[in-house]
Amino acid sequence: MLKPKGFSLVEMLIAGVLGLVVFGGMINLFIASDSITEDTVQNGELQEVGTYALNVLTKDLMMHGYFGEYTGSNMMNANLHASAVSEDCTGENGNNGSFPNTSDFSFRTLWMMIATGVDDFGCIVNAKAGSTILQIKRGISDELDPGDEKKTRYYIKSNRDEIHFYAGNDQASVNTSMAKNLIMEYQNRIYYVRIEDQGGISVPILARYQLEKAEDAAANAGRLTSYDLAEGIEYINFLMGVDNNSDGVANFYLPVADMATSRDYWDQSGGMAIVSAKVFVLARALTPDESLQNKNSYDLGSWIFTAKGDGYRRMLFTNTVYIANKGLQGWVEQ
Repeated sequence: MLKPKGFSLVEMLIAGVLGLVVFGGMINLFIASDSITEDTVQNGELQEVGTYALNVLTKDLMMHGYFGEYTGSNMMNANLHASAVSEDCTGENGNNGSFPNTSDFSFRTLWMMIATGVDDFGCIVNAKAGSTILQIKRGISDELDPGDEKKTRYYIKSNRDEIHFYAGNDQASVNTSMAKNLIMEYQNRIYYVRIEDQGGISVPILARYQLEKAEDAAANAGRLTSYDLAEGIEYINFLMGVDNNSDGVANFYLPVADMATSRDYWDQSGGMAIVSAKVFVLARALTPDESLQNKNSYDLGSWIFTAKGDGYRRMLFTNTVYIANKGLQGWVEQ
């Protein structure tokens, strides 16, 4: 009868080596799978947040200067002046406030600047230095019936020849004799990027100031309040398409620095009109990946951002938008 025999030392060593090989392969597969999963998740998040930010900016740009049927230059503003908004964001001197003033400059419905990080626009103290700040003024939402106005918002009442600004709780000040008028909410929106520390990680956030007032506040006690729109937006930038021969087509695109060389560009006077814009949005992952060294370059239109070997994934989004609601009219208070 044969005696049962165990494994020899050589057989055990071979089996151990084979086991280590298999185990090592499984560990490498797990690490690779985990890396692929993180890459897929972050790319999906970048795609989502970048698309959202691009759509928000594109829609607002497309509709800037929209005041319903109004196409003339008789901008009546008897009750709401620049003083209607406390701590207003006025930007450059002239007519950049939430409501028209009595200056000789055109009322600007579009403007931008490069942030310094210190008291930008006269109201923003935490904008990311070097990023672009964009201001847009327009009527929003669908047409309203008289009496449907909210007390926390401002509105415009307009027809082809005249326009009135008023607070939702001050309807008595509006000219009730206007024929074929249209009522809609009025907004002054300012987009910018700020940085927030979250557990030792600097997170870029796309934020927006918007015009509103407290429900029980007087009509001339408006304010601009900031709200966060999307985490992970590192930079926004724009090139403005200028038409200089009145054919409705951009003859050239200018960055913010060149737009500042002449008041005619922003005032849209002297035969100049902003008819389109190129939009650039750079999205960044919220957390770094230790296995990644990002040294890629991203073209933001007027400048190129180059990552310095950090572990953040990034994705660039671009779009060109035609501005359908702005011609050569200059709007001033009458």
